[in-house]
Amino acid sequence: MKNKASTFRVFFYLRKNRVAKDGTCAIMIRVTLSGDMLAFNSKLSAKPEQWDTDKGRMKATTAAGRELNLALDEMQTSLFNHYRELDRRESVVTAEKVRNAFLGFDDRKDTLLTLFNRYLANAQKLEGISKSKATIQKYERCYRRLFDFMKKVYRISDIPLKDMKYEFIVDFESYLRRECGCCNNTAAKFVQTLRMIVIYAKNNGLIFADPFINYKIKLEAVDRGFLTMEELNIIADKEITIKRMAQVRDVFLFSCFTGLAYIDVFNLRKEHIKEGPDGKLWYPSEGGVAHRRRQDLQRLRRLLRFPLGCAARLAEGKFSHRAQLHCERSQSFPLSRRLRFNRLLP
Repeated sequence: MKNKASTFRVFFYLRKNRVAKDGTCAIMIRVTLSGDMLAFNSKLSAKPEQWDTDKGRMKATTAAGRELNLALDEMQTSLFNHYRELDRRESVVTAEKVRNAFLGFDDRKDTLLTLFNRYLANAQKLEGISKSKATIQKYERCYRRLFDFMKKVYRISDIPLKDMKYEFIVDFESYLRRECGCCNNTAAKFVQTLRMIVIYAKNNGLIFADPFINYKIKLEAVDRGFLTMEELNIIADKEITIKRMAQVRDVFLFSCFTGLAYIDVFNLRKEHIKEGPDGKLWYPSEGGVAHRRRQDLQRLRRLLRFPLGCAARLAEGKFSHRAQLHCERSQSFPLSRRLRFNRLLP
């Protein structure tokens, strides 16, 4: 949030405890902002007897003194201009930020959305390798939520990483629940993505304090339910004349009997199914398909008669021309996008 009733002051003084060989002392700049004080060297110097301590300026008795005072006036004006610019664009302004801007050390690049955008760009390069399209879309949704949140609640377009506090996370969660209508678990997953970016920032040395130190992400247990064997038999015995729907039914039943998630079935290839010592076919029980990137997984499960029958029907080419085109990537099953697949389910 913006500083309330901020008072910004600039004062010049001599560093009299260190005197150079020519008898001069360094002129220091003291910046004070709402009680936050910071001092740094102006790179100028003056002799103590020529310095007016009360005014913080040279005694204007010589041309050199007046010229040095003009230089100090320009520095003061520049510092005030940097303060006003920072106050306009950022949520929190400190004396250190004003000093850094004055010295040319602009830390605007170390902001939340800038880093998030960089992380997202790297993740997009890994799509189909170690990142799924669904994961990339999840990152993109969180990025948009954060952008909208800061615009509406904090009235800023971005926030420096160092300014992220516990309050920011609480406000974000509240915004997701109140303004976006997210349920507890959906909001928690957005916050988890934000925490991932914070960890990324810490690992890269951009921040040292963790704003999540006292924040606990709470996911509620959800009873997803399941189909009984009797219900599965009803689906299996149902006569379906539409080939596309029959294919969807077989893929769904294959998932039920193997325990493989949709994305694992989507990425399942013929080479993942192995013949075991018993002469039966075996498949990776979890994480063994290409999406999981663990092709050396030891855990395999035997492919039972029922899902094997589903696979055999699908392998016979009993699907549409469009599905055949989709299967050219050597998939075992011709599958459409997950959303379309779900819509086709009864």
